[in-house]
Amino acid sequence: MNYILSDDKKVWKTFISSLDEKDFDIYHTYEFNNIYKKNNELLFFLYQQNKNYLFFPILKKKIGNSDYFDFETPYGYGGPITNCSDDKNFLDFSFQKFKQLAIKEKIIAGIIRFNPYIAKSCINNIRDIKKIYSCKTVILNLIQNHDYERIFDNYSKDIKTRIKKNKNTYFFSNKFDSVKKFSEIYYKRMSDHNADESYFFEKEYFENITLLNEDFWKIVEIHDNENIIGGAIILQNKKYCNIHLSSSLKEYFKFSPNIIIRDAIIKYCVENKIEILHFGGGRTNEFNDSLLNFKKKFSKELIDYNLGGFILNDKVYLDLCTNWEKKYFDSAEKKKFNNYFLKYRY
Repeated sequence: MNYILSDDKKVWKTFISSLDEKDFDIYHTYEFNNIYKKNNELLFFLYQQNKNYLFFPILKKKIGNSDYFDFETPYGYGGPITNCSDDKNFLDFSFQKFKQLAIKEKIIAGIIRFNPYIAKSCINNIRDIKKIYSCKTVILNLIQNHDYERIFDNYSKDIKTRIKKNKNTYFFSNKFDSVKKFSEIYYKRMSDHNADESYFFEKEYFENITLLNEDFWKIVEIHDNENIIGGAIILQNKKYCNIHLSSSLKEYFKFSPNIIIRDAIIKYCVENKIEILHFGGGRTNEFNDSLLNFKKKFSKELIDYNLGGFILNDKVYLDLCTNWEKKYFDSAEKKKFNNYFLKYRY
């Protein structure tokens, strides 16, 4: 059989290791996805036809007390990777094979987070995928430009001014203690923002990141004398680098730690011949989002980040949604979650 839906990590690792570094991201590795497994099943789908392929990881999740499951690609950008992203026939056929296997697993629907810079046209070429969310995200393309001075010249005027005035130090490491200190800053900042609970990663999550291969991650710390005032965790392979999480202490904002963090990461990417640095998007999908506009001060290159919904069993999916709507008729829950693709989970 040239297509599988499996939990065989040996096959998973062997396939990823057979690819060129530019054809996958850390979000497609077994090690990264395993961080999100918890009580769910971690599976991958692989379809191969001669030299052509389509691959993506999923978390298979139980739906309440029912006999059914749904799925999602884990947090991040681990959607489908393929060397046929513009071949509609190949993609449709691949996803039909995924559907056949998933239905046998009693999976009724799922959400796919599409990688914005690898096989990015996939979402527009798969017939049964419904685009359920889209926003802009910021990248810095370094393929033709590893000259930091040229990159610096393209920063906004206020960013350049603040960097020139900076007297704080920074360094990169793979130290567990550094991640622990960063997590404390991160939790404090999320509390200050009254952030959604989904942003409060468990302490185990940060610990698991430190267990990844050292080539896959780094933490950058910004120091004011002896004090750590901010930092970021970056995830990478040899071609792509993602600013995964970043945070700083509010009382040190006068030192512009969030600016220094990103400038330091850009220098790191230049020195390590990274081809694409991904800053991420905003807090919303609004074009005038303040966080998005801040990131655009380092690079004006915007690309689309998309989420897709895939219904495998129409009847069960619609029944679940209908029952949820009846249960929460004219309630706060319905107003908040009614447009969610997997609304019955809330």
